[in-house]
Amino acid sequence: MSLPPINSARKQKQTFITHTNVQNLKYQLALQELEDPSGAHNTELEEQEQHLIEITDALKRAQADFEARTAKLEARERALEARRQALFRQKADVDLYAFRSKEKQSRNLKVIAKRYSDMSLALQEISSLTDAISGAAALLSILIERNKAYGEYGTFVTRVYKRLLTDNDGTYTPESTNFPPQAQRNDDIRALTNCMDYVLGVYSRLVKEESTSLELEQTLSTTYDNATRSFADAKTAHMATVAGLEQQVASLEMEIDALTLKQESLRTDNELFLFKLHAHTQEISGVQGAVKNLLERIAAVVEERHNFLTERASISDLLGGVSPALQEQVEKYYMEAKGLVNKDECFKRVLGSGLLARLRDIYCLGLALEDADELVRIVAEGFGDR
Repeated sequence: MSLPPINSARKQKQTFITHTNVQNLKYQLALQELEDPSGAHNTELEEQEQHLIEITDALKRAQADFEARTAKLEARERALEARRQALFRQKADVDLYAFRSKEKQSRNLKVIAKRYSDMSLALQEISSLTDAISGAAALLSILIERNKAYGEYGTFVTRVYKRLLTDNDGTYTPESTNFPPQAQRNDDIRALTNCMDYVLGVYSRLVKEESTSLELEQTLSTTYDNATRSFADAKTAHMATVAGLEQQVASLEMEIDALTLKQESLRTDNELFLFKLHAHTQEISGVQGAVKNLLERIAAVVEERHNFLTERASISDLLGGVSPALQEQVEKYYMEAKGLVNKDECFKRVLGSGLLARLRDIYCLGLALEDADELVRIVAEGFGDR
């Protein structure tokens, strides 16, 4: 029995070997050694051995390259995940700061409106005081003119009264019955008495009104002086208040401008962070493409059990362990879900479907490479026994 030759087409197609190939090869080698140890087929066996060694070396190099790329990819994944979380935290801080800035700006606008209202009330009070002072000044002017008229009228009555006394020789009294001889008639005496009584009453009334008017003038003058002083004091106080309010409004406007500028700066930084995150996402996509290409290259040795084990793999198996930060995020999500979602689903939602798909590809690739490494070890042991 001779070992059947392996043509070049089969060599080119069968880049990797399986368990069945190894068993067949060992069986054929044993038969060859028993039947014809130095036959013509030894050259072909050496070629197969050399071909297997080349495949083993290529597989080891591919495995080493894959492990290096996997380690680099995992490091990038961790760094990008940390960066993404940091960017999300910064975005949350920016949003919170913008919300607080809007609230503070709203409160400042309310304070400004309240202070403008206080300024308006103060100006209205000043206007009312000014109107009251103007009315008092006008009334005082009228009283002064009236007192002047009363003074002239009183002077005239006084002269009339003195003239009547002179005409009666300066001895007239209302109760007197000693009239001069030319005034003995009763009608003349009665008319003169009535005239004197009337003039005396008018004189007394004018004197009383003049005294009352003078007292009122004095009171109004005092009130006017007090109102003028109060107005000056109130005006000074209100002007100081208005100046303080204007200064506070100016400071608030400057603070609002500074907050607006800071908000614009934070928004620009946030856009830059999002741009960097997009760039890192593109890098991850490139690495994922390289992993998929490598999976396509070794698709011939990927078995159904690899896919089955990949689908059944847990999150801890895919990640090689769960970090405390990830565990904390999952616990927080689980508490927010109030037990309506199980822990595995919480892990999936926290990591995202895209990242899980990449992790499963890498895990499947690792399983295939582990089997390939095991096959290489078995073949090496077979050649060692030989």
